[in-house]
Amino acid sequence: KLANVARSMICDTHNQPIILFCQDDNTFVCQSCLPDKPKNSTFISAQDTAKAITASLGPTNGCHLHQGNDLTFFCLTELKKVCAGCKTDTCTPSNHHVEDFST
Repeated sequence: KLANVARSMICDTHNQPIILFCQDDNTFVCQSCLPDKPKNSTFISAQDTAKAITASLGPTNGCHLHQGNDLTFFCLTELKKVCAGCKTDTCTPSNHHVEDFST
């Protein structure tokens, strides 16, 4: 499901779909961002990045800030699992891109 999210992400600067992940500075980029990156930058597809993140997450024991709440959301801005409390307290006020992965 995260791979589908990476496909639908939009660049904040250019309002275009995110297509790549720059491994040098850990940023998602669109086609218009590419000329601003150094020529020797290393990129992988945004979908492959999303799949790798999902695979690396593994099982969790719940949120340490919110009494063990289930980590059913994923913050694409900080690349980490979050609970509903963290989403409300931290991610939403900061305009982070968060997706529900409870289903």
